[in-house]
Amino acid sequence: MILRLAWRLGYKPGRVMSEVLEWIEVLAVAGALAAIIMSFVTVRMHVPTGSMIPTIDPHDSFFVDRITYYFRDPKPGDIIVFRHTEQVL
Repeated sequence: MILRLAWRLGYKPGRVMSEVLEWIEVLAVAGALAAIIMSFVTVRMHVPTGSMIPTIDPHDSFFVDRITYYFRDPKPGDIIVFRHTEQVL
């Protein structure tokens, strides 16, 4: 895509520059996909207390899948996470 744009603008990169531009394009696409996945599919959680010992230790971090429970109900042994709010209803 970057190379086609360069050709249309009249720039004819050499072999090395073509390779560099291809790698830049691959890294840009990979970065965009990672950002989308991290925004919509997974979230990083941090456990501040020992409330889940021995399963999860204090100050552990882990990634949580956001979409599984759209397709199935929680099963015994699943760890359900939620964001703590100070407000009590």
